[in-house]
Amino acid sequence: MKKSIFVCVAVTLTFLVPSLLLSSENGRSFSVGASVAGTAIQHGEFAYLWGAEVGWRFSDRLGANLEIASAKKAQEWELEAPSATANGTAVDKMLPITLSLLYRNSLGKGGEVYSGFGVGFYFLKESEHATSQSLYQGVNKSDAEWSGSALAPHVCLGLEAGIRGGLRLFGEVRYVVGAVSAEKTDAYQTVKSDLSFGGAQVKCGFRLYF
Repeated sequence: MKKSIFVCVAVTLTFLVPSLLLSSENGRSFSVGASVAGTAIQHGEFAYLWGAEVGWRFSDRLGANLEIASAKKAQEWELEAPSATANGTAVDKMLPITLSLLYRNSLGKGGEVYSGFGVGFYFLKESEHATSQSLYQGVNKSDAEWSGSALAPHVCLGLEAGIRGGLRLFGEVRYVVGAVSAEKTDAYQTVKSDLSFGGAQVKCGFRLYF
């Protein structure tokens, strides 16, 4: 995990530092924003991804965004058989920190279309609490947890529309490809298993430029 964090920070500095030092004053601007996206987390389950971002425009066309977001999905399940029953709750969590390099084209009247690519550091966790009851074994409770982290690339395509002053609304489609080798821990053992995540994301939000 420490190695993944180091790589993510290194990639961020590689993109941002040279651009900040070499860019001209023309077209420079700083932005903050917030968004919500529909995304798939572990096992393809749908969840809302809430994010906050900071951005920097190096020129009229080139910029970068750094974003941190969080998604959580809780599900209850129940199984019944003639001599036994079982029920439980599974909670999936995902925390991505992503960096995107964006190329923009003006549409006039405050509108812009942009495309880009980037990389993200993703932390995933899944917790499961279960209770089973049978005629032969009585009541049994169990807890299990999966956790892991990974770097994953993405591409994006978006549209911005100016509202008033520096305030802009945006919509974006992003595609993420990722998988993580996670450790599963329960009362008896720790084993490794694969958790897949990513796919298409559709997000909307606002950005305020200064």
